[in-house]
Amino acid sequence: MATMNVPYEILQNSTPKQQALSFIPDRMMPVSTMHRMALKASEKIILLMNNTNMLTRHYRLTSMNDVLIYLTGNHEDQGMPGDRGDFYRRKLAEQMFIHYSIQN
Repeated sequence: MATMNVPYEILQNSTPKQQALSFIPDRMMPVSTMHRMALKASEKIILLMNNTNMLTRHYRLTSMNDVLIYLTGNHEDQGMPGDRGDFYRRKLAEQMFIHYSIQN
């Protein structure tokens, strides 16, 4: 029998012809999934800080360590006294709200 040139065979019962392979769940799957989510989030934060005019330096951020230096205010910012970490934290929160609608 064939319908629309797709061959098929009507089975007499619903038991499969072959036994299914034994499936062993991967215990590391939740960990690797969370790791991938963390990597993607850190990539987006680095891209967000590099693609907006948040940084006063001439180089681009390349790692989360650079991001944390800016967000904690431990970078040398010439000509702007005071705690710049607060400014960068507020600016990053604003950009995350604008781009991704993430609050708090």
